[in-house]
Amino acid sequence: MDKHLLRPAWRRPARVIATRDMGNDGLTIELRWRAACLASVLVCAVVLLAGCGGDYYQVTDAAGGKTYYTRSIDHEDGSVRFKDEASGDEVILNSSEVREVTSQQYRHAVGD
Repeated sequence: MDKHLLRPAWRRPARVIATRDMGNDGLTIELRWRAACLASVLVCAVVLLAGCGGDYYQVTDAAGGKTYYTRSIDHEDGSVRFKDEASGDEVILNSSEVREVTSQQYRHAVGD
């Protein structure tokens, strides 16, 4: 028994049979199948990552009423730490309201 047959199909070495009478460019059907599978996996990964554009947040200071916009928030001991995208300042608020906003609302507020 061939030792390669004991491996999963995707781990087996590809058989290269290049014949001119098949009318192909030297690639076997198996190699074309592997290339098509790899291409489909890469396309799926790109689509999945494109959908993960990130989150946008509106943070309102409960004490002062000032509104900030940011892309990431760190919660530390009851306070909220983030970078205000409009001014570029690092902000820490003890009392705040955080709400997720759309990318259009974020861009309009920040001026991107």
